[in-house]
Amino acid sequence: MILADFGFSSFFTSRGDALDADKKLISPGRGQGTKLILNFAGTGSQSVSIQCAEPVEILYGLLAWSDISAWSHADEFSFSVDIGASAPTLANPAGTGNCNLVDAGGYNIIEPANGDGTHDIDVTDWTQTFPVPSLHNGSGVWLEDGAWDVDPSSGAIREADTPGKGSISLMDKANEFFIAASVSMGDLGGTFRVDPDKIRWVHQSWLMKMSINKVTLGMGDASAWIAFLREKTTLL
Repeated sequence: MILADFGFSSFFTSRGDALDADKKLISPGRGQGTKLILNFAGTGSQSVSIQCAEPVEILYGLLAWSDISAWSHADEFSFSVDIGASAPTLANPAGTGNCNLVDAGGYNIIEPANGDGTHDIDVTDWTQTFPVPSLHNGSGVWLEDGAWDVDPSSGAIREADTPGKGSISLMDKANEFFIAASVSMGDLGGTFRVDPDKIRWVHQSWLMKMSINKVTLGMGDASAWIAFLREKTTLL
């Protein structure tokens, strides 16, 4: 799915959106939240995460670091997407819930129910519901038994049109997917451009995380910007 087909536009930023505790957009708005920057007094491991108010697609990004003398090939950065564990509310003792929990060995898959489920889940609450992409063969065929579907432009979650062929799953286990993992920071130019192998869609409940492990002595800073596709490019 390429959101440019739906009228989405480019949006370059070093920041996530400004969001409240319920993950709703607040002033000062889009591209005005947490900044992708890390400051090191010496060695250590740090990370910073950003989040958007609506679904976006990652086109590419760039990481820059300085002072060059404080970095070497031994230092590494990663960029990942953190997907939280979906949390159904209390069990529904009347057996009229909207979902069931299916044991998957150490965690549960959350599957939709037709008013006869053991639990309830609010699929509009981005603090409790985190869609996990099903495996895809790249030719329009979902390979994993996703029980839910998601609207790519709004992020709204619904029961899959075809049971077992949905584009997403819900589970009570957290997941982390990497776009760049343990990449050396020895480039003398102090930059690295990250180009995903394909455009990466990101749900508004997900966190985009930049992590750095610095083992070289000396003070150093690193910051990044990302090129998104998104529907709304106004601040508010």
